[in-house]
Amino acid sequence: MKNLHALWLGVRFPQGKRRIGQNKGETRITLLLLGLLLWSGLEMVAQTTPNSFTLRPGVVVNPGENQLYFANPAGQVRAVDLSNGRTLWERAQPGCPLAQFGEQLICLSGQSGSTNTLVLENLDLNRKGELRGDLKYELPAEIKAPFRNTLGSAFEIRGGNSNGRFFLYYKHISYPRSGIDDPQAEDQEQVQEKGLVLRDGALQEIPLSGLPKQLLGQSILPNANQRIPEKEGVQYLSKNRRHVLVSRRVRDNLDFNCYRWEVYQVEGKKKLGEFLTYRSFAPFYVSQQGVLVYEYGPFSRGPKAEQKTPLSLRAVDLKMWTLPILDQKYRGPFPN
Repeated sequence: MKNLHALWLGVRFPQGKRRIGQNKGETRITLLLLGLLLWSGLEMVAQTTPNSFTLRPGVVVNPGENQLYFANPAGQVRAVDLSNGRTLWERAQPGCPLAQFGEQLICLSGQSGSTNTLVLENLDLNRKGELRGDLKYELPAEIKAPFRNTLGSAFEIRGGNSNGRFFLYYKHISYPRSGIDDPQAEDQEQVQEKGLVLRDGALQEIPLSGLPKQLLGQSILPNANQRIPEKEGVQYLSKNRRHVLVSRRVRDNLDFNCYRWEVYQVEGKKKLGEFLTYRSFAPFYVSQQGVLVYEYGPFSRGPKAEQKTPLSLRAVDLKMWTLPILDQKYRGPFPN
């Protein structure tokens, strides 16, 4: 067990090199065995994973290291420091983060999408996203797994860890093509969804009921114990369920930023801060340093919608403090 764990953490794949006397067949078998051991080792490494989670599809939060992993607009995996947004590393090859396990980041590979082969990549977080290996799974012949949806289909995939195992959920929707507005089109959509689990270095199909609940979606509304009492507005939970957002419209629709967000800790109900934004809710996370990160955009503004904001992540510093200052205005007492 310990040797397998060490192998998962330490083995690299130098291409085109082999020891003296080793033939090509031996090299291929050795690499195949190592790859199997690496993905089998993921099941053990996952047991020591910190409380990482997915903020939204393609965005993984690592609270322990205060880091964020996501695919940039070009589809390349980037790691940033949550406290200041500074890029820590970025891969040249396309990929889309799914989940973090220990010091590994599991991504949907850019190789996926051209065929019905789902390709997962294992990136080493200690080596600036260096590729450690990949794992392939054959989807049904009619399904592709691209990063971006098309006019005729959509592919959604989520990854997560539960009880030391790696799980995947995917959903594929095929849309009917029609040149007119067809009210029955939605009924003609073809939907396929499946659950997968990593066992013995391979992905195996399981019933959807066997997936962790976070992969199938959880309520974003706080329960009675989580709610902030006596607050006007709609309340929402953060992605890691440790903070509550109280959202309230405070301005007319003609004002762009017409919602006030107030953010509280679930434990202790302490208010961390507030700010104005343009939407009533978006997936969000609050770091230990008091930085709130949330989904922002896409939208267009201006007389001709010329000011375009792409889908983004925005950070807001919620640190609050109040200090009295000199008030130079006379405020009384006044004579009767």
